[in-house]
Amino acid sequence: MKCISARALAAFGFVLLMVFAGCTQPGGAPGGAQCTDSDGGKATGTLGVVSFGGLNRSDSCVDTLVVKEYYCDEATIIGVSEIPCGTGNVCANGACSAAPCTDSDGGEVAEAKGTATSGAASSTDACAGETSVTEYYCSAGGVLSRAMGCGAGKHCVEGACVAYTCTDSDGGQEEGEAGTTSIGDNRKEDSCSSDGRRVMEYYCDASGSINNASIACGSDEMCEDGACVEASCTDSDGGQVKVEAGTARLGTTSRSDICSGEVAVVEYYCGGGDILSITMQCGIGNFCEGGACVEIECDGDGQNLDEDALNWFAFKAASSLTLYEGEKALVDDDYYVSLDSVSGSDGGETAAFTIYNRDGDEVDSCGLDNGEETDDLCSEGLSLEVTDANTTDGFAKIRGDLGYLQIYTQDGTITAYTGTGCTQEDEYDISVETSEFHPRLATSTVKMLGGSYRVTAIGNASVTIEIDGDDEAIEDGDEVEINNKDYTFSLDFSDYGLVGWIIEQS
Repeated sequence: MKCISARALAAFGFVLLMVFAGCTQPGGAPGGAQCTDSDGGKATGTLGVVSFGGLNRSDSCVDTLVVKEYYCDEATIIGVSEIPCGTGNVCANGACSAAPCTDSDGGEVAEAKGTATSGAASSTDACAGETSVTEYYCSAGGVLSRAMGCGAGKHCVEGACVAYTCTDSDGGQEEGEAGTTSIGDNRKEDSCSSDGRRVMEYYCDASGSINNASIACGSDEMCEDGACVEASCTDSDGGQVKVEAGTARLGTTSRSDICSGEVAVVEYYCGGGDILSITMQCGIGNFCEGGACVEIECDGDGQNLDEDALNWFAFKAASSLTLYEGEKALVDDDYYVSLDSVSGSDGGETAAFTIYNRDGDEVDSCGLDNGEETDDLCSEGLSLEVTDANTTDGFAKIRGDLGYLQIYTQDGTITAYTGTGCTQEDEYDISVETSEFHPRLATSTVKMLGGSYRVTAIGNASVTIEIDGDDEAIEDGDEVEINNKDYTFSLDFSDYGLVGWIIEQS
């Protein structure tokens, strides 16, 4: 194509215009000038200068990725093209060259987030997991990557490995909010005490460590799921339920049902958001036990009495007694002694004693002089003192841990009642009861026909006993009604008092 004649090129400005247009007419250059290109053509990797006559054009960069390349198209035409430098290359100083690789964190540095750039390509460090990072870095002019572990005590955050720090989701010692305090894998969750009245609150202390404090909930609060919350009233037995023992709770306050005597229960329950109470009667056939009304159960078990068994009853305590020969007295609770005899002259009397055990077996015999005191009578460890003795009247006055003793046997049957709430007394059906009183009967309470009766008076030939609220004077051979049964009394008197009786069912 002929664009411009050689003659027209004589005008420099017009030639410049044509060059910018990218074309000249061949063979028209002044003086036969030729187009030359120092880089030999479209050599993007070399900075070149195209010359035609007095006109020069140097390669230049359009931007960092595109080069403007001047070249000779035929001997007399200057051409120009914008050519991309290509992947991995950049334009600088009019020539494309391999792009330099840069890494903002300086290389394989897991503790810093960096960006590795080579030409138009760039990659930024990123977390590969909780404790590892994908690290981008420069190598051989290009960008490479590898996974790096953060190491002990560190985790990955936004592309960099950093030391774990203590965090608390509820912001500190906030007992009203359940939180989790953690340093890495070490996690502690706020929790409640077993009684629901305190919260174990975990928090970050000033040193950055996990610490804890046990905090009491308010009086109107309870701990639930690791936080103190406003308490609601609860009753374990569901309300006014007298047949079940329950506990009403409101915050740290609790009230448990309790018995009011044997026939009523104080029942605690919830009402109006508070703990209330009411006293409820158990009703006929029921009694209160352990904070609940339960049905009375009585089971009777009949059995024969052992007529040979010796039953003891210390019906009156004494610190001193006068025993006549043949009389006995309780000593130290588990033994009784018999005054067998008093011998010797005035001032030199000796009282002879025999010791018996609860089974009536003779244990030992020994003597104690008038005025003598011992804590080991007959080598049996019994304490006794003879304060006076008289051979003429046959008595000895003794001092010690003494008592009046009833020894009795029974022939018949007994029905023993047992069971929940059972207060029914055992029932006796005694055919014969024999009692001995040592040293003699005194006004006191004695055992008789399975019960306890009070002796209010003792005469020379009679005894007065309170029966069903009335004093009954009884003489030898009298028949008396006791517990709807008739009994005949045989009384045994010595010179010194009533020493025994036999009661037989008529």
